Amino acid sequence: MQLEKRLDSMIGKSYMYKTFIHRIISYEHISSTILLHTNKETITFTSSQAEKKLDEFLPVANIIEPAEAKPAVNNLVLYEKIKEDLPNLTDIIKGNIAKLQSSREYIPQAAAINESINSLVNLVKLEIMVKKLKGMGN
Repeated sequence: MQLEKRLDSMIGKSYMYKTFIHRIISYEHISSTILLHTNKETITFTSSQAEKKLDEFLPVANIIEPAEAKPAVNNLVLYEKIKEDLPNLTDIIKGNIAKLQSSREYIPQAAAINESINSLVNLVKLEIMVKKLKGMGN
């Protein structure tokens, strides 16, 4: 009975368990087995291990749950922006491959184009990261 009171008091609260934060959703006490359902996984242990196992759950305060967080980036807007340039970049890359297959003299120019494309990709990644960070600040 004491065990079930303790489990009941944990429902809806967040705890650190094995380096991850778990929110306790519910539990089941079936025979001598306890199933503790969290937002991350179901943790199983025996009734005889229960007190020791529950002591491993460390209470955590002031947690912002991911479900409560605002969407950081509007993926559709980013997709629309990127898809405009995608056909051009694809054509450039395909053209480079064809030229490289026909002539080894093209390698330095292809390397420069490759470096420019990588820079463009890195800029897009940076833009996504900045938008995510701005979204978290709201």
